[in-house]
Amino acid sequence: MTRRRFHAPPTAFTQTTVTLTADEARHLRDVLRLKPGSTLRWLAPGLLSPDAAGPPRGRLLAWTDHLVRFPKVTVSQGGRVIAAKRLPWPATPGRVFRIPASLLDRLDPHHGDATVDIANASAASATTGAAVRTGAPASTR
Repeated sequence: MTRRRFHAPPTAFTQTTVTLTADEARHLRDVLRLKPGSTLRWLAPGLLSPDAAGPPRGRLLAWTDHLVRFPKVTVSQGGRVIAAKRLPWPATPGRVFRIPASLLDRLDPHHGDATVDIANASAASATTGAAVRTGAPASTR
């Protein structure tokens, strides 16, 4: 079970309960939280509402420190991968990485937070990414 954090006004608290308005309760129950995986530094947007049309321009934005020429992006929820897609554009350090929002279509806000990550980032960065970051040719490492 995912532990959710939520801010409520001090007047909502008693010794044993918290009283929320209907809008606050819906937000706590239905808003989906997106977290970056270990290979992504940040991910935007971090919250998705079920009544929203989705992220702007139909994509998520992320930042990575790993060069992956053909990244395989995964979305996991509840400990299992629910969507994966290999993208034809690279994930490059120093540039915003665009992730299609269609990968989020199968998410369920009632199953907890979702994690977006690049599955093949560690293998790709072990061979080429480190050389690109240091400026040294891969053959001299």
